[in-house]
Amino acid sequence: MLDQARILVVDDDADMREFLSEVLSGEGHMVSVAADGTEALAIVTPAFDLILADLGMPGMDGFELIARVRGDPLLGHIPIVVVTGSDTIENWRTAVAYGADDFVRKPVVADEIRLRVRVQLKLKRSLDELRASRASLEGVVQQRTFALERALRNVTEHVRLLDEARVDTVFRLALAAEARDPDTAGHLRRMKGISIVVAQAMGFPREECETIGNAAMVHDIGKLGIPEGILRSRTDLSAADREIMRSHTVIGAKILAESSAPVLRAGETCALTHHERWDGSGYPNGLRGDAIPLYGRICAVTDVFDALTHERSYKPAFPVEKSVAIMKELKGRAFDPAILSVFLANLYEVVEVAKVHGETVR
Repeated sequence: MLDQARILVVDDDADMREFLSEVLSGEGHMVSVAADGTEALAIVTPAFDLILADLGMPGMDGFELIARVRGDPLLGHIPIVVVTGSDTIENWRTAVAYGADDFVRKPVVADEIRLRVRVQLKLKRSLDELRASRASLEGVVQQRTFALERALRNVTEHVRLLDEARVDTVFRLALAAEARDPDTAGHLRRMKGISIVVAQAMGFPREECETIGNAAMVHDIGKLGIPEGILRSRTDLSAADREIMRSHTVIGAKILAESSAPVLRAGETCALTHHERWDGSGYPNGLRGDAIPLYGRICAVTDVFDALTHERSYKPAFPVEKSVAIMKELKGRAFDPAILSVFLANLYEVVEVAKVHGETVR
């Protein structure tokens, strides 16, 4: 015999309710009874294992009862066996459509009731075990998912910290390169601020503007590989020394190459291409026009402006007006015309940002 089950008998016939209760109680089940669908809904709970219901009842009939039970997420799992004197195919089809699981025709035979109930209870318990197993599995999966997510967050955080440490190290190297060149105090910070102004005016997202600014900061990192005598020379460089000086672009790109950090990949681009010229006369690769990476084109404009407006060993600091006039003459030759136009349209902000990181720009 199956374990004890809770069964609800719903029938408007008192004799039928009594008969079914005796048969099912004899099987060891706990039986509750209701005279119609309304009373049944007031009694039934998710703890019930089976409902036996007549179809033709006053008030709420069996069809509506089935529909209401199936529509309730807490009760919808309870199997329903129709016990009915109606043997029309149409009624049976309708009951199935509403969610009935099985049928017993009246007059009811006790052995048939016992058999149908046993079958439905076995099915329900199998389904209950399956649902419990699935819930347990989902719980395990959820726990493992949480654990994996936590591990991933930890890994991501470690990678972030590693990238930050790597970027910080490179920035400090860039500052070391700047410190070796007495002409460029504050140059890197001004490059960052001015490049961000230009990138913002060009419509780049905030995060990418910061990337461009930080990339501009490391554009001259290759000067670490240039002999100090050449960096500090106060006279015109020889052709050979000029070639050595120009190699700081390639040296910088090599220092920054193969990094996983986006800012250092952008820095590699700026280091290599900030001396390329729009007309193809620049170095190290003589790139022309749009073949020059966009970040390098931005860096070229900001680098020249800062060099013009600040003192160098080979020249005094020029006023902003003179510097702008020189840059306008180089439009379409040294500079991307579109980027130079954006730069000039935001000149006031450029000058204000430059003042923050150096002597007053005249």
